[in-house]
Amino acid sequence: MKSNVAFFAFVCAAARSACSDPPPPPRVDTPVESASDARRKDEQDIAGRMADQKAASEAAFQADRAKTEQRQFVDTFNAIGKRWGESLNEASRTGRSDMAPMIKKLEAVKADAEAIAVNECTGKARATLVGAMSAAIEAFTLFSKETGDGSAATQQKLVQSSDLLLAAERELDACRAGL
Repeated sequence: MKSNVAFFAFVCAAARSACSDPPPPPRVDTPVESASDARRKDEQDIAGRMADQKAASEAAFQADRAKTEQRQFVDTFNAIGKRWGESLNEASRTGRSDMAPMIKKLEAVKADAEAIAVNECTGKARATLVGAMSAAIEAFTLFSKETGDGSAATQQKLVQSSDLLLAAERELDACRAGL
């Protein structure tokens, strides 16, 4: 009988354990956000995203503006270079006696080149171009004062001018590459 009582006690304990409610999970206090706090946080998030979008838009605008300005500088340079090339060709076909007006024309193109607006990229190219123009004008001035074939000094000035023109073109090509 003892075994029956022990068995009965065991069954009752098991039944009581199975029928009782499980212990509640540990309570975690989570803060509850009020509607006004949630709204304020949403407004701050929206304001932050809008500020980021505005900054990105402004950066894109500035980059586009810089490229447009760079293109304008290069286009102005190209126009001056074209005028210089035409004037130089005309001067090379002009006789000594008619050289004074051609030199004035070359000096006018050079003055225009010195007056063009530049940026950090085209500034060096302009200085090199103006140096080439000065050397060519000096060569034509020497030529107009000489008799017979051109002197070595005249030829040297023309070579110097040609070398500087090529250097200015390389510098301008570097500016074009940035477009």
